[in-house]
Amino acid sequence: AVIKRIIAIGGQELTLRYESDGFYYFYVKDKNQSKGEKLIEEYILNRADMNQEYWQRFRDNNYDLIISEISTKETTISIPEGKVFVLGDNRKVSNDSSYYGPVDSENILGKIAFSYAYDENIFVYLWKQLCLIF
Repeated sequence: AVIKRIIAIGGQELTLRYESDGFYYFYVKDKNQSKGEKLIEEYILNRADMNQEYWQRFRDNNYDLIISEISTKETTISIPEGKVFVLGDNRKVSNDSSYYGPVDSENILGKIAFSYAYDENIFVYLWKQLCLIF
């Protein structure tokens, strides 16, 4: 089992677009929308990983789903019904839909209800408190 974020679902269009800051961003569009909504991904570990190399991987591994392409600046794919597009937070090394394409939605086993960001200062404090008890 793996834990990934669902970025787009069947029937949606997913665009990877190059922007003026030098990085790529995802946009998701429902069929009834005129333009896609930019995904705000504060959880991305390193925005620099969203570069041309990443675009190439996204494009090559989802080539059969491309419905629009504007050179290396923008590629749009259509997510088939019954599929979901999943991505990991560490985009450079994550094995996700940018590698193997959309996955069957029936393979989704659950939903994360709570997550915790590791903070070394809190960990050290809690460890010291625990040591005082024992």
